[in-house]
Amino acid sequence: MRQMLRLLYVPLSLVGLCLPTSGWAQPAAVDFAHEVVPGLNRHCITCHGGLEQEGDFSFNSRDLVLQSGMVDVGDVEGSRVLELVTSVDPEDQMPPSDRPRLTESEIEVLRRWIAADLPWTAGFTFAIETYEPPLRPRAVSLPPPQPGRTHPIDRILDAYLTQQQLPIPEAVDDATFLRRATLDLVGLLPSVEELQQFEAD
Repeated sequence: MRQMLRLLYVPLSLVGLCLPTSGWAQPAAVDFAHEVVPGLNRHCITCHGGLEQEGDFSFNSRDLVLQSGMVDVGDVEGSRVLELVTSVDPEDQMPPSDRPRLTESEIEVLRRWIAADLPWTAGFTFAIETYEPPLRPRAVSLPPPQPGRTHPIDRILDAYLTQQQLPIPEAVDDATFLRRATLDLVGLLPSVEELQQFEAD
């Protein structure tokens, strides 16, 4: 009897090896970069990524997806995004009826992605990232001055006039200059007091 019991005795570790495991299989890991991103790019980002946020919904970042309420990681089938991609109602389905629908395999990827708590590659975004370089100060090289005309504006204008073979105008007196400047800036002639102060400076 003891020998028969010894023969019937099998270590529990071996029993575990012999039991079928199909019902115990864990969901396959989701490859965000190679499974999720291509499908979103194909069907969703045109309207819900980059600068577009139709319906106030954007896939640009994981936080935005979660904040939208379109995905409930605790309720895969109840997630609004899955309702939209599986809907047959032309008024409700996504993508719209004039664009290709997601395939069964692409929908299954979304299910697995939501079930896995929306894994997301750190730093990845569908947003259009732009870089604005700081302005670089430029050293302006002025043309050489004409005799008696050293003001930077005169030097620029005189170089143009010389290139176009046009005469360089004579310098005007202070009263004429103030009259022209005041008319250009405020549209009125200078007062007598302003003219006196200007000429005395």
